[in-house]
Amino acid sequence: FDSNQQYFGLSQEALPVNERSSLIAHDHDFIDSPKEHDIYFTRHCSNNLSTVYHPLSIPQPKTGDNDHLLSRFNGLWVGQYDYHGLELLYLELCHDFICPTTVDGISKDVEIVPHALVARKFFGDPNVPHSKISFAATHPIEVDSGSSICYEGIGQIANTDYIDAQFIRTKIILISDDALKVTWFTLNNTSLLKRCLF
Repeated sequence: FDSNQQYFGLSQEALPVNERSSLIAHDHDFIDSPKEHDIYFTRHCSNNLSTVYHPLSIPQPKTGDNDHLLSRFNGLWVGQYDYHGLELLYLELCHDFICPTTVDGISKDVEIVPHALVARKFFGDPNVPHSKISFAATHPIEVDSGSSICYEGIGQIANTDYIDAQFIRTKIILISDDALKVTWFTLNNTSLLKRCLF
């Protein structure tokens, strides 16, 4: 350990915060045993194997991030994803987020958004795998006073095995500090997400 370095993560083996490790996955037969220093999360697959994910690290918020409205949504969330069922996501405030183009009109050119709330798949599903962006709240929408805060955004969809991945328009409604809704316009669907409280 370096006493001058901040460490944070879900692994018992410390990694510096500045090492922005993504989630790592590999397939195991049920007879394989985990390494003694890893904390494993499993998701069962249909082919009698279990895909095992072990997150290495999650960055701590930068100094000053707590001043931004969206920073209070940082953390683990769970939401209903249509026929995929419940999915776990990690939301975080991102600065200078490179917003991808969408196929349905919100953004035809790549844009750098100063502050965006970005949700990444923690485990993933057959369409959009772990660590990939699920959605991002990018542009505030003016609403009447007393209404929930809303953002225009992007959401990622794909065919099975992450084929033909693309971004579509979304609307994110910040219901409270512990609940939000994501409307997927092209899919004509809404996902309700709630904060994971441990």
